Amino acid sequence: MNSVVKPVSAINSTEPPYRSVLQEGLDALKKYKELVVLVASIVGGTFVVRDYFATKEEVEILKCQAENGISYVRSRIESDQLMKMFIEIEKSLKVSGSGSKTKDVSDLARQQIERDQLRARMNHEQGKQMLAEENLRPGFCEKSVRKK
Repeated sequence: MNSVVKPVSAINSTEPPYRSVLQEGLDALKKYKELVVLVASIVGGTFVVRDYFATKEEVEILKCQAENGISYVRSRIESDQLMKMFIEIEKSLKVSGSGSKTKDVSDLARQQIERDQLRARMNHEQGKQMLAEENLRPGFCEKSVRKK
């Protein structure tokens, strides 16, 4: 029988068997520690830079979302102001139409023209608002930026 005699230190050792394999691997890497550090630094630095700085595409997506959000809010504000002006003209026209105040016919015609112009502007602003709202839905800016 071929029996291998183990040294006493190996028999009484409390280290697990994989410890020696791990130690051998680390010893082999010590020879190349500068190279390992260099590669790890380059890879780590690449990830940090990529995660820290936004890409050009991400900036364009954020710009698209911001422009659509600003357009939506601006249209809402403009629509509200136009609606207030429209209500004022409507009240004025009802008062002059009831005969409680005598107004010039040209003044009445001017108010009706203003009312019609306000109605057209309100429709235009509502159209811009609806377009901006559609453009704010998820994925729109991503698709539009990738098409460019």
